[in-house]
Formats: sequence, C-alpha cells, structure tokens
Amino acid sequence: MMQPLQFIERRKIRGAIATALLLPWIVSTPVLAIAHPTNPLVKAAASAPPSSEIKSLIFNTSNTSDGMAGGFDDQGRPLRRSSGGSRGDCSDQLIALLPGTDTLTPTEEGCTSQSSALLALTLNENPTLWFHVPGREEGVTAEFVLLDEQQHAIAFQTLTLPTISGIIGIQLEHALVMDQTYRWVFSILDHTSPSQNPTVEGAIRRVDLDLAALNETPGTPAHVAKLADSEIWHDALTHLVSLRRSQPTDAAVTQDWTDFLESVGLGAIANAPLLDCCIE
Repeated sequence: MMQPLQFIERRKIRGAIATALLLPWIVSTPVLAIAHPTNPLVKAAASAPPSSEIKSLIFNTSNTSDGMAGGFDDQGRPLRRSSGGSRGDCSDQLIALLPGTDTLTPTEEGCTSQSSALLALTLNENPTLWFHVPGREEGVTAEFVLLDEQQHAIAFQTLTLPTISGIIGIQLEHALVMDQTYRWVFSILDHTSPSQNPTVEGAIRRVDLDLAALNETPGTPAHVAKLADSEIWHDALTHLVSLRRSQPTDAAVTQDWTDFLESVGLGAIANAPLLDCCIE
C-alpha cells in the first residue's frame, strides 16, 4: 500500500522537486542549440518538403494508351520504339524516347527485342524528338522521315550520328498542323539493305492547351509535372532534358528524370548521357 504523502522523507521531496525543476532545462537546452537558425541542418530541413509531399514524376498515359497502341491510326502493325535485335546491353539499341506498352528490360540474353510506342502529344509546331542511339563508326548517318495522315512522306531530315552511345534530340523542320496525327520513321543507315537498318517509329499529334491554366512557370519541375499529367509527352521531356543539362548535379532533377522514364518503361536507358548532337 502506498504511504501517505506526509510520511515521505523531506529529502526525497526536495530531490523530486529539484529533478522536476531541472529536467525541462536539461532536455530543452540541447534542442535549442540544434534548432538555432544558423544551423545548416535546420535550414535544410526547413526548406525541404515533408516526405509525404514528395511525389515521383510519372507520365500519364490513361488516354493515349486507348487508341494508338495498336499502330498508326489504329491500322497496321504496332509502332516500334526500339529497334530490337540486340544481344548486348540496351545501350546497343536504337530507342525512341516515347511512352509505350512494354518495359524495355535488360536480360541475360540481351535487351528486350521489341517495345511498342503510343501516340505522343506536343504543343509546339516544331517539337524536338529524342532518341537513344548506339555508338557507331565516324561518319554513319541517320534519316528521319515524317508522314502525313495518308502515310505519304512529306519531310526528310538527315544527320550524322555521334560515335558514342547516348541520347540525342532532333527538332522537326516541318511545322505540324494542329490536331493532325503524323507518323514518323527514324533509321540508322549503316547497312546496304534498308531492311537491316535499325529503325524505330512513332506517331505524333499537335494539340492545343491553355498554358496559363497550368499556373506554373515554364521550364520548372512543377511545370514539367503539369505537362506530364496532361499527357503532353514531347514538351515535358524536352523541358526535363533542359533541366538535366542546366542542373547536372541536382539530385532532385536526376530523380525526376529517372522516375519519368521508368514510368513509361524506359528505365533501362535512364543513365545514358545526353549528347551534344543534332540540335542547336
């Protein structure tokens, strides 16, 4: 049975009181020292968003996956965003950076042989398209062909490829008409037989979107996220490339780049270098 308070020794009372008075000071003193505004750890913690607010940059394919996975204008064979036929690493393949239906996967036998492309949207009349190219001997060229809705070739662009593997951009010289769907074919011309040339294909449509409604500064990570959520592939990717070039050591930008490519099954080439080729 607990003894009545009056029987507790006075020295125990004095000790308890002293502990009660000193404990808050002992606990709070180091906390105040750590929480000082000049402490860099505090500054970093204050500027960083809560972990629950950090979101992966994911491209939205909820609409584009419903109509273009089967091929150009829903006719013919599927459009291929990877050249296939590689027994080595995925870096040995020609790959169009496009949303797709399959994941490009390195295996013991080599890289995934084929990956189909989805329709990709843009807001620009002369967008930049991005490709992963394998290393080639000096002087090897590639050809980009744009086709209209009747699948007639309406524009040709030729370029000399770099000698190392990496990601390059090609800005379309032909202006795209609003709300028309185009098909394109990109081939590396390193074989005498065209059927043996590594080739990728895609479909592109220029659409209209109220940029002011995005309510974000163009070119910022938040702007890229809004474009990705609005399914504007080419513009989101080009802005993301610009961010990687301007902030190559920024961990958040690098993570956004990786998340973005992984969300469309292209994580296998996320570490490929951005090459200074083919666009000004």
